[in-house]
Amino acid sequence: SDDFSYAVTSDIHDNIYVTGSSMDSTGNGDNCLTIKYDSSGNVIWINRIPTNLNIAYVGYDIVTDSSQNVYIAGQLNGHTSTIKLI
Repeated sequence: SDDFSYAVTSDIHDNIYVTGSSMDSTGNGDNCLTIKYDSSGNVIWINRIPTNLNIAYVGYDIVTDSSQNVYIAGQLNGHTSTIKLI
């Protein structure tokens, strides 16, 4: 599959967050994919934002705040958007 990471950040607990894109199972569109790892590299959670056929949503930037909220800035079919994951 065609998976790409575009941004990485960490939080106050040394968890690592990676966001980017991952081709959907049909091969017709990119999903925004974000993965949270603990400081040892173990996966804590995976968040995939699915898109409709032939529509791409790509995460290009990621930040966390002091309350452990995760925000992703990306593009949905060429239009900039920001979402809060958690």
